[in-house]
Amino acid sequence: MGSVLRSRIKEINNLQPGRAATSGQSGSGQAIRSGRLAISVVDLIARHLTELQEGPVFRPFPTELEETFGATPPPSVGAEPDAILDEFAANILPYPFGNGHPRFYGWVNSPPAVMGIFVTCSRRR
Repeated sequence: MGSVLRSRIKEINNLQPGRAATSGQSGSGQAIRSGRLAISVVDLIARHLTELQEGPVFRPFPTELEETFGATPPPSVGAEPDAILDEFAANILPYPFGNGHPRFYGWVNSPPAVMGIFVTCSRRR
């Protein structure tokens, strides 16, 4: 993870409670209550899963996007759910880890601690 992304995560984690925005809450609430938001999310997932096999197994996250996200301050006001889903669909969803792809072979998530590595190695004997 790049230093820009790490500093961005720190910045987001330091937001004060209650600072999240109020814009669009009535529209957001209506979208949630009507089920339209859920349908949009399910449609996004269905499209992703049905088109997944046409793309590469793994697509690295572009440095340009990491730099853009890292340089953009956290929003001071909220966004409409549709805008959030559009941003996700355009700039996050195209870069999965690959483990959902039909041609994906395997992924080993290494343990974060030395003792975890020892335990993992000792289990294989």
